Amino acid sequence: SDIAAGLAIASVGLPSAIAYPAIAGLPRETGIYASIASVIGYALLGPSKRLMVGPDAATIAVLAGVLASVFQAMPAGTTTDRATVAALIALLVGATCLVASALKLGNLSSLLSRPILVGFFVGVAISIIMGQIGKVAGVSIQSDGVFDPITELWEHADSIHWPSVALSAVMFAILQLSRKGRFAIPGPLIVVVLSLLLSYLLDFEARGITILGDLPTGPPGLSLPRIAGLPLQEMILGAAAVFVVSFGAGIIPARSFAVQAGGQVNPNADLTGFGAAYNASGLLGGFPVTSSDSRTAVNLSIGGRTQVAGLAAALTLAAGLVFFGSALRLLPIPSLAVILISAAMSVIDLTGLRQIWRISRVEFLFAMIAVLG
Repeated sequence: SDIAAGLAIASVGLPSAIAYPAIAGLPRETGIYASIASVIGYALLGPSKRLMVGPDAATIAVLAGVLASVFQAMPAGTTTDRATVAALIALLVGATCLVASALKLGNLSSLLSRPILVGFFVGVAISIIMGQIGKVAGVSIQSDGVFDPITELWEHADSIHWPSVALSAVMFAILQLSRKGRFAIPGPLIVVVLSLLLSYLLDFEARGITILGDLPTGPPGLSLPRIAGLPLQEMILGAAAVFVVSFGAGIIPARSFAVQAGGQVNPNADLTGFGAAYNASGLLGGFPVTSSDSRTAVNLSIGGRTQVAGLAAALTLAAGLVFFGSALRLLPIPSLAVILISAAMSVIDLTGLRQIWRISRVEFLFAMIAVLG
């Protein structure tokens, strides 16, 4: 049952592993590296037998902001790439988790404000969606933020690539139907397989639809990224920001699934498990991750009982990278963009916002401040 769950987890995790790095401007393979390494680290030291870790939209959105500040403060002439800095931040966050666990700081998780977290995820979702509209439209958008990309797209309306828009619309509809219809096969996996098949049969690249391109066909290598020449203050502050968000985003699913399984959560032990996951991801060229509600839900639904399921998922992803990396190059970018957009929409908790509004107008104001921030 663990091996069957591992295969299902890998099938769910592959689309997000390829799509999420684009949020932070990282190479696509880093998502697969993070998905492989993090579950190995958590399997070794994590307390939960069924919780799965992996790339998370909110965590990598914060990482994108951290990378921007680090590179802005970087001395002229420094040639360090984004993937190296992301791996270093993962190692710093991992070290922070282990120190926090030793100091018993996990108990502070009970002080995390639900209204601020709900508002934060709404803001992150809007930011992610705005960052993908250029890929959906087949237009190169240089602007950042919420409104500037829309303005730039309007100014370049005559350059919109309508076949890319049509492909995006079809794949988005499939994702929404699969979610409402509760299909046995995950929607993102359907989109990836169907997009690859159509790209091969219709030659999307020749028709002007941007494709993923070549991926490394070998497994990740173990290495310690160099920190020389990097702005240490920005790195430490950035790691602290990622730590707060990733732990906040990670401990909530951990609590929910523990209650569902009839157990309890030890946040200090989870800090140790998360620290191991971050360190493993950083050493294998990945980036910070957190607990994954979708992968954990699949694990429970299939009947996974131990972390062998996570190890089986990691082995499946590694085999996929080695044997099918050349096939994945045909994956159209608009399909990955709508996977990100659909994932972002799923974390917008409108029900939670309505509950906060009914309970306390002041708390709702705090949630809106988090959205705007």
